[in-house]
Amino acid sequence: MTFVKVFSKRFVGALVPRIDFPSATHSTLGSGKYSFKPLIAGVTPLAPGMGLVGTFEYRVSFAGKENRADIHETSIKAILLKSFLSGPLKGYYANPQLEYIVDFEVNNRTTTQVAVNLGKVLSKNVVVFVIPTFHLAGTEREKFKLEAGFRYLFR
Repeated sequence: MTFVKVFSKRFVGALVPRIDFPSATHSTLGSGKYSFKPLIAGVTPLAPGMGLVGTFEYRVSFAGKENRADIHETSIKAILLKSFLSGPLKGYYANPQLEYIVDFEVNNRTTTQVAVNLGKVLSKNVVVFVIPTFHLAGTEREKFKLEAGFRYLFR
């Protein structure tokens, strides 16, 4: 669920109270933990089809496999939103993002990574996407990560 508040034509805020469930079948595919990940975000337009997002997310595990590491970290992310509104790429988007993570569970280690969320809007409710992520600096979590999926938007 996402709660959105329009403060002005130049700024929109959002609150996302997310819970993740451990559905991965292998340790390389997920944390093995139930986690609560509330996120607050702010969005401001830059130009038609373009905006800037800032997010702050707190991630903490509260249950799951005992033999898996607990989650306790903060993420700060800057995202450039770019939607293609016309032409041959109409309905596609490319959102580069820079993320800084502080892991409180492991001596406050920090990680900086860069990603690009690439997607296609299939209908007013369905979006498909891929997100390649690369390690940039700090403690390396993984050199490369690839997420793929779809979102169904309830309206």
